[in-house]
Amino acid sequence: MGIDLLATQNNKKMVNTHLPFPKHLTDKCLFISADQLKNKLDSLDKQDLLTFDLRPADVRVQPFFENSVPILLPTTLMKRKSFTFDRVLATLNDSDRKRTLEKLAQNNVNILIFDSPPILNTNHVSMPCHEFSKKLLFSKYNFDNLWILTENISEIQERSPTWFTESENPKCKKQSKFDLKISSMLNNPNEKLYCRTESNSDNLSYYIDAVTKREQQHFQNEKSCLNFQKEYEKYILPNSQTIIDKLIPKWFQMSVLKPKVDIVSQFQRIEELEKKRLVRIMNKGNNSKTYRRSRHHSGNFKSRPLVIKTHRRSYSQPEPTISINRRMWLNSMENDDEDEKDALSVSSYIGFGFKNRFKNIFPYEHSRVKLKGNGVSTSVNDYINANYLCLPNLSEFSSYGNEITQKSSFNYNKENLNVRYIATQAPMKSTVGDFLSCILDNAIPLIVSLTDSTENGIEKCYTFWKDMSFEDKKVIVLEQYNLQFSETQKSNFIRIRKIKVVSNTGPLKKHTFIQIQLTNWADFGSSINPLELIQSINFKNAYLQRLVKRGYFKKGERPTILVHCTAGCGRTGTWCSVDAILSNLENFEFLFQEFQEERLAADVLYDPVSWTINIFRKQRVSIVQTVNQFIFIYDCLVTYFICVLKNYFEAYPMTSLLDEIFQSS
Repeated sequence: MGIDLLATQNNKKMVNTHLPFPKHLTDKCLFISADQLKNKLDSLDKQDLLTFDLRPADVRVQPFFENSVPILLPTTLMKRKSFTFDRVLATLNDSDRKRTLEKLAQNNVNILIFDSPPILNTNHVSMPCHEFSKKLLFSKYNFDNLWILTENISEIQERSPTWFTESENPKCKKQSKFDLKISSMLNNPNEKLYCRTESNSDNLSYYIDAVTKREQQHFQNEKSCLNFQKEYEKYILPNSQTIIDKLIPKWFQMSVLKPKVDIVSQFQRIEELEKKRLVRIMNKGNNSKTYRRSRHHSGNFKSRPLVIKTHRRSYSQPEPTISINRRMWLNSMENDDEDEKDALSVSSYIGFGFKNRFKNIFPYEHSRVKLKGNGVSTSVNDYINANYLCLPNLSEFSSYGNEITQKSSFNYNKENLNVRYIATQAPMKSTVGDFLSCILDNAIPLIVSLTDSTENGIEKCYTFWKDMSFEDKKVIVLEQYNLQFSETQKSNFIRIRKIKVVSNTGPLKKHTFIQIQLTNWADFGSSINPLELIQSINFKNAYLQRLVKRGYFKKGERPTILVHCTAGCGRTGTWCSVDAILSNLENFEFLFQEFQEERLAADVLYDPVSWTINIFRKQRVSIVQTVNQFIFIYDCLVTYFICVLKNYFEAYPMTSLLDEIFQSS
């Protein structure tokens, strides 16, 4: 759930929650009415006023108080004493943060704070205003005056209209849920993209309630284009259609130019489907640890995204297989196959919450990873907050696609390798032993880490990539590298390590794996370049292809890699979804051709992006948590195809880095 949306929901809950302002701080600030503020504004230069807007995002309507800085924080952070004013500033985008620091550096700036609930007196202060004011007053910054408005900001408009504008300042405009600004990294590789990621909520009921509220959000600027669409029009459409058809699948050409509201509504539908699953779990009070295979019924295929058969295997995720006689599976997701209500369970999560980072992120029983490294099969020892993710083997459709592909000129990049993922939370100090056991049990050749150890002073991941001993295991960091974008440019944010784990127990005593870490894709507004995500996927493909050639995997075996962020859902799901889509471009194109042959395109929406996320969400909750991340997937795909058109990947191969890694083996 994005921080801005969570803040909106939490602030709504706090409308009627007021607290007395601390008496020892009342002499350091002034509670002022609209008339009093007008008098001060009349004699004040705009450069001498810094304004913080604490209102929820959904009540910010025209006109806007000029140059106000929006503060969007969930209650849990706003109330946390350790979350200081400096950490609040770290959640802002670059423009807002820079402008705020510049004004605070003046030392004589006046600060105005306002919220949506009226403040009657010092004993009747809204929760956000109460907590934010204290953080500001206890900060290291000096300022002349701190004013807290006791009336709605709209009361000032008639009195001081020159302080208002019809639109938010484009230089400091906050990124709203439906108005992302994704820059072209090809023109400026150092440009930043702000993504909202995981946030904590209290329990399963709270999570379902949050999903329900998200459904009630109104779409904004429905007719405007998303930035990735502008990038597509700028860099791809000028090429000849022959070249475009050769390098970009037809289904994506059609998907990327859909109206903005159609794209975003698909994410809303994914949210609705997950909410229904969670509600079913709660209503059933499911205490069973079994996963019942759903019955297959005949009927209208339009309500069936895919038919999946599962086969239980000890300590492993069942490999999905497709029922060939029902291959019309990519559709509009009108229903989550009401005839096949999977009996999902989260029973293990209930008993072992102390092993979870977040109370609302729980592993489904049917797909959870079970530890076996210590040779103990009890549930306490086999539990880890992790799930297997994989798409069905779509290549089974190749026999149909061979005939159809003659009608398509798309040239698939066969370097993309289909894998099975283990999506998991970042290890804590108390669970790092389980994390290492998971690596050993599954003989993981590659770990993708999408978080740094700390972000804004808050621990996000226990540093397992250092020399250490933990119980019966020992970790040794053998080598460290930086991924190279070009012959002269190395990324400071993509780090690669070769790590060895030695264990005294379990069947695998020694194991060496590679970790690739993206350190700048952080919670609460830190940035990531889409090209960095694509390059990390390219490294994954190149490295695993080397292992395939060396006979590391059994014939026909699908490699398993481990991916984690902090909660193992938002950033993890985004990375896995982009990788899975790129790895199945050819299969999706085959099925699209079949889709057209059956004349279904006019009736239902062919959308492999939403379908992939929905399949993953049936295996782990909250995969791709926010609409920002959902749109970022499209941004990454557009970036990938732009790079293909420019031969970017061929110009800067990773051959030398891989040679170095394997030579040190």
